[in-house]
Amino acid sequence: MLGRRPALLQTYLGTVLVSVGVFASAQWVVAFFERVHGMSNSRASLGLVWAAIAGTIGAVAGGVVANRAWTTSPRAVLLTPAACAFLACPALFFGATTENATLAVVLYSLAGGLSLVHAAPAAAAMQGMIPDRMRGFVSSLIASLLTLIGLGGGPFLAGALSDYFGSATNPASLGTALSAISVLYLWAAVHFVLASRTLKRDLELNAREA
Repeated sequence: MLGRRPALLQTYLGTVLVSVGVFASAQWVVAFFERVHGMSNSRASLGLVWAAIAGTIGAVAGGVVANRAWTTSPRAVLLTPAACAFLACPALFFGATTENATLAVVLYSLAGGLSLVHAAPAAAAMQGMIPDRMRGFVSSLIASLLTLIGLGGGPFLAGALSDYFGSATNPASLGTALSAISVLYLWAAVHFVLASRTLKRDLELNAREA
């Protein structure tokens, strides 16, 4: 099925890459503000709160945009997540490397909001390309792999990179690790663009095979 629906595979790959970045950022945001910007635990936790609020807004906005895009151009359903993932890359990169604590919170939150715009459009697109008889299984498989790779791999990758860059002697290494993680958003954007190119065809193929 994936071989006949390349947009499904590309959308899934983009979603996985974004999830790695999202979970890595969410797991380490408090430690980042504590270590790099010297914030107290309670103040650093507010950075997570603002990122969560921005993420919620981004996810809802993605759903609204997706609903409108279906009636005009199906391709735009995935080009929107592509654009937002592309913008999330510099937002997280500069948020993780700036020396200004306030700017770091703003950019970190902006990255959180942009990175979750993909959630509704990508899920809707994937559901549209999956036969009715397989939607339950495929949806559970996607959720399981996102948990394993995104939630399981994202925080580990950021921590490993922080150790590699010298966390024991350099507290700023966590910021360096998160700035490296930001590249995953750019990578995800490429997959969303590739998926958009055949989305309409794959949706029509699924409708014929249903």
